[in-house]
Amino acid sequence: MIKKKGFYASVLLCFFIFLSLGLFPFHKATAQPGGKSKVFTSSGQVIYGRIIQDNTAGIIRVENECGLFSFKNEEIDSIKTVQSVKIEPHGFFNLSSIGLLMGEGADGFAPYPSLTTLVGYMWHEKYMSGLGLGYEYYDWGIIPVYGQFIYRTRSQAKVSPLFSARIGYGVPLKSSDSEKSISNIRGGVLLNPEAGIEIAAGDNTKFIATIGYAYQELSHNEPLYHWSSSDDARKKVYTHINRISLRIGFRFY
Repeated sequence: MIKKKGFYASVLLCFFIFLSLGLFPFHKATAQPGGKSKVFTSSGQVIYGRIIQDNTAGIIRVENECGLFSFKNEEIDSIKTVQSVKIEPHGFFNLSSIGLLMGEGADGFAPYPSLTTLVGYMWHEKYMSGLGLGYEYYDWGIIPVYGQFIYRTRSQAKVSPLFSARIGYGVPLKSSDSEKSISNIRGGVLLNPEAGIEIAAGDNTKFIATIGYAYQELSHNEPLYHWSSSDDARKKVYTHINRISLRIGFRFY
């Protein structure tokens, strides 16, 4: 049974993050030379590029991979400055998350808490991997030790879908339970594929929310018969836990 005190404390760790995204304002032909912009002309054209000249004669020139475009000031309806996206450098990062493992089990539909932290390395703009550990509670406490691979579909965007997969082993925090006449408690394989989104939350911070499938294998020995207390009359019981994982967290780099 999950102790109510510990369960409610774990649920209180889960919180919602609200992020506000700014809107890029439109400016009437006043963009600074050298900035990347979208130029909207009165004839309906939209030119994206770098403004290389905005002189007192009222001529604006825009350069991009297609060439050089010149416009008189009265031919331009508006100019939208395009904010550049900061490119994340390759290197180490930390991903810490809190979550709930939802599904039907021995205690009905009571969710199990999950706390994890990962130290990883981003070796490509879209790919990263690392090693992590954490704490989860089923019938007893488990330390998940795992490797994780993460794939982002967009490398230079404020919001990017992502996919990840964890594979590892759950290490139990105790080897027996005298109250339940359980002994030889062992962990087992864990698997946790997930999908979600990553949102820029600061210069070196990303907010991550995911949903996935969590599998954990556990085993223990218990009396062969309810009235038996002899170590010779015991059986090995395997438990296969299948849950839906809901997580939120932050990645720092």
